[in-house]
Amino acid sequence: MDTVCGPLGYSDLEREGLLIEGFDRLSTFEEQYNAPYYQSHIESLGYVKEVDWLESMIYAPKEDDGSLKKVADYVMQRYDLHFCKAKSVNDFLKKYADGFFELLDVGYENIYGTVPFTDGMKKMMIANFKMIIDLKYVALILDENEKIVCLGICFPSIASAVQKSGGRLTPGALLRLLKAIKKPSVLDLGLITVAPEYLNRGVAAIVAAELMRMLREDGIEYAETNLNLEDNHAIRNMWKRFDAVEHKRRRSYIKKISEGKNETDS
Repeated sequence: MDTVCGPLGYSDLEREGLLIEGFDRLSTFEEQYNAPYYQSHIESLGYVKEVDWLESMIYAPKEDDGSLKKVADYVMQRYDLHFCKAKSVNDFLKKYADGFFELLDVGYENIYGTVPFTDGMKKMMIANFKMIIDLKYVALILDENEKIVCLGICFPSIASAVQKSGGRLTPGALLRLLKAIKKPSVLDLGLITVAPEYLNRGVAAIVAAELMRMLREDGIEYAETNLNLEDNHAIRNMWKRFDAVEHKRRRSYIKKISEGKNETDS
């Protein structure tokens, strides 16, 4: 091994990136915080930028002419698509968990830092997020053969609920947590992906329309995008349909520590 990079977890699903902008903003539950001096300290040691992630606060536009919903309805009809139906979160996971993990493997294949899902990772993700999944904030689109072609999942934000207790699950934090899950004012955008064969067919408009609906219902103030790679133009272009404010930036660094050994070296 001849190179160091990070900060990174073992996959794109774990915490990643050094915070370099947005220190006055609340990190989501899925993120970590660091002091501002970390950047200059790390760069003084010879580390240079590898990639940046941007984060945005997404608000529903003050005026909506309905065009996005019309596009979404047209795409649904043209390609014979429909939303999944599930009686409960357990029913949803039983029916669709394997399918959406398969879709994520394909859709995220070329994204920086991703690795294929293992059975252990699947179980961990389900265990970690099962409690805060609300089917009102899930958009799972199927084709006529019940195959998943598009996925968008938001979670009720629980960052403020655990902030007062320093992340510890005290009785007070538990009450705030349950309240945040039941009636959130902020949503965290979790996973969004489209099957490769449906890219450039307007399917992303369906997810955008569903997000617009979520933001206009139930007293939701805004949605937090979490980390979007700066060169992921497909997802960043989606936010142009909304009133979006980029407010945080995180960075992965890289540094060469040796030239490595040649194949001829003994």
